[in-house]
Amino acid sequence: MFATGRARPCRSPSRRRSCWTLQVDSPPRPQVAVRYTAPLRAPLAQGTQIGTVVITAPDFPGLTVPLYVAQPVDEIGFFGRMALGLKALFGSR
Repeated sequence: MFATGRARPCRSPSRRRSCWTLQVDSPPRPQVAVRYTAPLRAPLAQGTQIGTVVITAPDFPGLTVPLYVAQPVDEIGFFGRMALGLKALFGSR
């Protein structure tokens, strides 16, 4: 969507598949954290690693999966920046 930082959901590309299983008696809530250096600045090329996804759970060794840009992100132009500024000024969602 124009000047909002939103896009249609898409699958994240991965250079390898990530699967993990927990034991039957494991607590039901694993922790999932996305770690990246904020803020991400456009332009971002497709396939660029931007962070990691870390999955942890009790009695589980943990899993770290690289996070990549799924589709290219272009810089917004003058009017896009102006729209974002007005939106921030008036506090609309």
